[in-house]
Amino acid sequence: MLDTWVGASPRRDLINKYLDTWTIATLRHFSAKAISCMSQFPQALFHSQMPTNRPTILVRNSDDFFPEIPASHPWHVWTNAHNSIFMKYLNVLPDWDMFQTVHEYSGFHAAARCVSGGPIYITDVPGEHDMDLIDQMSGVTPRGKTVGSYHGASQTGNPILAIFNVSSRPLTDLIPLSVFPGADPRIHYVVRAHTTGKVSRPVSIKDPGSLLTGSLPVRGYEIFSAFPLTSLSSKKHGDISIANLGLLGKMAGAAAIFMSSVEERENGRVMLDTRVKAFGVLGVYVSSLPTMTIDGDFLITIQEKVIPVHTVAVSKADDHVLEIDIGKAWKEMGLESRWSNDVEVKVFLSI
Repeated sequence: MLDTWVGASPRRDLINKYLDTWTIATLRHFSAKAISCMSQFPQALFHSQMPTNRPTILVRNSDDFFPEIPASHPWHVWTNAHNSIFMKYLNVLPDWDMFQTVHEYSGFHAAARCVSGGPIYITDVPGEHDMDLIDQMSGVTPRGKTVGSYHGASQTGNPILAIFNVSSRPLTDLIPLSVFPGADPRIHYVVRAHTTGKVSRPVSIKDPGSLLTGSLPVRGYEIFSAFPLTSLSSKKHGDISIANLGLLGKMAGAAAIFMSSVEERENGRVMLDTRVKAFGVLGVYVSSLPTMTIDGDFLITIQEKVIPVHTVAVSKADDHVLEIDIGKAWKEMGLESRWSNDVEVKVFLSI
């Protein structure tokens, strides 16, 4: 509509009024649940998308999703990622558009949406849905609700970095820990790859060897999550390290961690206390796990109740990772949600 105004005077007098009226209408009639599409033009960028004295606007971050144009998919993710570098300074929530879960680029798009910080929504053909992929993107709370997105910073201290192959050939590259957003040079991390489940050795930014190898096929992607380590001394196992890996099998499983703390008890046990937002498989990295047994060295509770031993296992992808099936244990024990609608898991281990 704005392009129909040929004269300079109407543009000068009416554009800001038009944009303000649109914003007020979305607040009044839709409670800000509207997408501002085709609005990456200077008048909108530097007027309605600048003020911080109004609710954040949901803004389309690039062009649309075109399922039948193969070349558009790498370009779509590349463009959205670069536009977000600029858009993060505005009072907007970037929208990377919808996508299909049954598509040759479905995982590629899903991973991009999960790290975008924006909303996730799909446009599947009726009856054609990849439920496994949907499960990787979502989580169900104890009250049966799907965890929604939110606009704000995470305080759990888990840097996340996603890589995508936007070329037409397989690629391999070395990725330093220093490029992970929010990585602290004073902290040692283990880095877990979502698609393979592999966990790195302990690394830090100051370590010259803190390089990760990323090998991606055409249409390939990977999501790396870095988890801070807590170091402890053990008479039985020597120096050991522990990290909370969040919900395994979720693309943004690190974001499921609501709270996490490690406490060393006087009785020779260590307690990892964590609260997560949804059901799933909780992962705990323990450097000495290959020399330990689940029956002899671990006691795990959910909502202060000891869970069945068969709901706990050592990961097949990495023998330093303990897997706790929260959903299975919850169902078998007949637990009910609390007022906070999250799940508290305590892991006690003998050191």
